[in-house]
Amino acid sequence: MKKFYFLFLFALIASISNLYAVEKTVTYTFTSKTWEATCDGVAANWTSIVDANDFIASKPAATGNTKPSAESPVEYTKIKSIAVSWSTTKKGEGSIAVYVGGKIQSTISCSIKTTKTTTITPTDQDGKVKFVMTRTNGNVYLPSIAITYEDGTSCGVPTFSVEEGTYSEAQAIKLTAGEGGEVVYYTINDGPEQQYIDEPIKLEEDGTYKISAYTAATETLGKSATVTKTYVINFPLEVPYILCQNAAWLTEGTKIIFVGKNATTGGAFGMAAQNGTKYREQDIVTLSGDEKSLISKGDKVRVFTVEKSGNDIAFKDIEGYLSADNTKNSIQTKKTIGSDSYWTVSVAADGVATVASKTATTYKCIMYNAGNTPRFSAYKADFDGAVYIYLLGSTSSVSSMSAEGVKVFAAEGGVKVVAEEATDVAVYTAAGQLVRQARVAEGSTLVNVAPGFYVVRANGTATKVIVR
Repeated sequence: MKKFYFLFLFALIASISNLYAVEKTVTYTFTSKTWEATCDGVAANWTSIVDANDFIASKPAATGNTKPSAESPVEYTKIKSIAVSWSTTKKGEGSIAVYVGGKIQSTISCSIKTTKTTTITPTDQDGKVKFVMTRTNGNVYLPSIAITYEDGTSCGVPTFSVEEGTYSEAQAIKLTAGEGGEVVYYTINDGPEQQYIDEPIKLEEDGTYKISAYTAATETLGKSATVTKTYVINFPLEVPYILCQNAAWLTEGTKIIFVGKNATTGGAFGMAAQNGTKYREQDIVTLSGDEKSLISKGDKVRVFTVEKSGNDIAFKDIEGYLSADNTKNSIQTKKTIGSDSYWTVSVAADGVATVASKTATTYKCIMYNAGNTPRFSAYKADFDGAVYIYLLGSTSSVSSMSAEGVKVFAAEGGVKVVAEEATDVAVYTAAGQLVRQARVAEGSTLVNVAPGFYVVRANGTATKVIVR
């Protein structure tokens, strides 16, 4: 009888375990060189660390000396196996290194003229799956990866109140814990992990935001898989960005865009997101006919905020601070500011900006490379890659500030103030020197100042104005 009882208990435990532990396999098929992918016919893009060198015969390929790599869109728990489908050309040779949770699991050797699926069994079973491709000869292809894991013992994944996509206005993202859990943890652009507490995540600046979130573990269930959604905030330019013609205009808090021009193909391009640890990407911008104003920009163009320490300047966007490392043609973005995040800036009469690192001695100047792979990076001072800085300002035809009851315009001969009632107005130079202070009457008033760049304050609000 006792024996029967234990057999019954064992069977019961096993049946309960099976209720909560279901083995699943997901197959990702890659559809572009940037590691976009589908899973069961649904978009499930991997995070590209380094884009594939090419996309040949519907398969991403390693063809050059760089090492294409990407990371799975979600974390997996209790991974049983990872099946990597690969192939090579008649001269193709290389390898594919596979990681789980940042730890290498196996390196697959890819031999000449082979089509094969290699299955590995991870020793570290939890985390995101990552691969790094290396090509030593010919071409190496990676069309798909299948991950088998244990599902059903974890909390449900969190839900997002706003669908990922591109938006022209600020967004507030609410996160809700998945089934079986109460607490959600999240990161923004791979930054520090934070607990979500009631208040929505506010996306209020231009840029691309990658939000990754999971439902925390409970006493009875493990943490959920991690869900990642990407949001692009691209505000329309109600006020144009003005060509910076004097470094003194770069005051604390100024919003700026770096621009390069392609003399061969024509067009202007703004600095975009960091690509690996080497350079910044580009996206199109539109300049006015005289090129003194930037009037529109692509979704990926980054807006930087100026931070100053004396005469030294740091540039910060949603990823972090532009930083030099003094290696060949290389620029980095760091989460925290350091000595390598400071730059000196000078501007020539034609608007060409010299942005030089305070720490780098050789590859030290931020410039635009209009070559085969256009990019912004750090180069030697004599590199032919002029860069321009456009800052948020106003022209004579555009309102630059709408404080309560007050509008401010740049106008011929000075600053035009339109007030609903009598208002105190102060005009400062870029260096902070008070130029004019007056109490303007209700209606329209011209505050006379010489041509130049000014900061105007009225009713507790400040704006930058360029008087031509």
